[in-house]
Amino acid sequence: MTSSFPIATRLAQYLRDENGAVTVDYVFMTAAVVGAAFATITALSGGLEDISNEIVSELTDSELIFMTQNFGRDRRTVLMEGTREFFSANAMGNRYDIWSDPERKTDAQVRNAHRTWSRRMADPAYSQPARAADLVRILEFSLDARHLEPHDNI
Repeated sequence: MTSSFPIATRLAQYLRDENGAVTVDYVFMTAAVVGAAFATITALSGGLEDISNEIVSELTDSELIFMTQNFGRDRRTVLMEGTREFFSANAMGNRYDIWSDPERKTDAQVRNAHRTWSRRMADPAYSQPARAADLVRILEFSLDARHLEPHDNI
């Protein structure tokens, strides 16, 4: 039977034919897998970047560098073993613990104390220069441990 509308007949056959539906399903499934892969890569790349930054931070941490340069000894130990003029080794360590702890002393307090004791150490009229020298040394170690710069006008 011939139809007077060959285009309409062919269109009707095309719409009834199910062979193309499988191909369309595969196309959509492939697109979904590719989309899921991109989403996974995007999610993981942020986390991997954070982890790699943490590793770099740990490897370049000033305490690790300090310990490497001082044969595995931390700042407190080096300070206690170093030259002291006024305080005992334990007193040096205890004061370092106080000044290097951000929960006990603010950054401003450490910087201001360093400025004050540096000025006292430089003042020939100050009666306890040895005490000032030890405190300046403690505060310098604390500044370094906390990644702080001293005041400019010392």
